[in-house]
Amino acid sequence: MLKYEPIRNTLIAIIGVLFIGGTCQAQTYSLGLSTGSQMVAADGRIEWPTVAGDLGLGAGVWYRENDDEKHTIFNLKLPTGSESFFPGLQFEVGFNGILGSAKKDELGGNLGGVGFIFSTRYSFSEVYDHLPLVLLGEIFYVPEATTFLDMVNHLQISGGIGITLLQNAMIHLSYKYVNTEQLAFGTNWEVKDSIFYFGIRLMF
Repeated sequence: MLKYEPIRNTLIAIIGVLFIGGTCQAQTYSLGLSTGSQMVAADGRIEWPTVAGDLGLGAGVWYRENDDEKHTIFNLKLPTGSESFFPGLQFEVGFNGILGSAKKDELGGNLGGVGFIFSTRYSFSEVYDHLPLVLLGEIFYVPEATTFLDMVNHLQISGGIGITLLQNAMIHLSYKYVNTEQLAFGTNWEVKDSIFYFGIRLMF
């Protein structure tokens, strides 16, 4: 049975991120909510312009319980992005810190680390006026050198397709693959998961 307790703790961080954005005169705010089979996620984000491009600050949680496996992942992102030479195509690179836990059968361990994140977004509406489709992609990797607690390494790969609504909202269908390698109680083991899920993102 899916439990929603992890969301409660992360909402405080999300509100804090949005509050910081207000004091810094952030350019944009966004809030995302996603759900799938025995999965729930939420995140908040702010962005403001700099000379190097748009700087972002975000916080979120991703919770998934699937039979004998479970992931609970809290994250804090610091990405920077800019437009590419191709109309409608945007790139982001940055850092993402995570804390959480992973469980498989009777094995369980704590997650912690700082990794590198790369994401891309292509908006068809920048080229075709009446085509509100968006392609999304993201890769996040934490190498062993920057992990702590029980985690050895961590990988997330996600992609999706979205439809923009009234220029300030987007609904999307996405896919995420998560692979966590851990060393706990003298045993090296992995927790792998993949899921399709629906989400909505509001921009204001």
